[in-house]
Amino acid sequence: MPTVKLDNGITEIDCTTFRRVYEMYWNKVYCYARRILEDEQGAEDVVQQVFVSLWERRNEIQIHHVENYLIRSVKYACLSQMKKRKRYTDDEQLSVDTKRSELRTDDNILYQELERMIERLLVPFTDKCQEMFRMRFHDGLDNQSIATHFDLSEKTIRNKLSMTIQTIREKLKTAGYK
Repeated sequence: MPTVKLDNGITEIDCTTFRRVYEMYWNKVYCYARRILEDEQGAEDVVQQVFVSLWERRNEIQIHHVENYLIRSVKYACLSQMKKRKRYTDDEQLSVDTKRSELRTDDNILYQELERMIERLLVPFTDKCQEMFRMRFHDGLDNQSIATHFDLSEKTIRNKLSMTIQTIREKLKTAGYK
């Protein structure tokens, strides 16, 4: 099985790809889990569970954003573990709900910040490239629909979007986004 570059997501996971993902993200998702659970062993268990699940489901899933997938998986596994630990009193349930709300708020803030940054990075591109990008990623249109709209070939759309994405990705990395 060939290894697919992590920047483009994962469509096939072999041992080498899995090892790279594990080495790149284990510490980050562990720290995230520890922050949620406030328990080192519990955080380690959750992260282990997420990576085991990833390995077991490697032939069933396609991951487009590895880090987002792992963070989201860890978040839900942590919340699930918190529910299993014990029956909550009303105060404990309120604490879980508050933490869940804080996590959603954190996610929303990060997402909005990233969207604003991407919008700023789109400014130097032509109006047509900007519109293609927004149609693809904001409106959810596929390349064929965008090609029809602009009366261009699907390959042209794919190439323009690829160049735009690559430029934005490089600028995001320079700005400190991973």
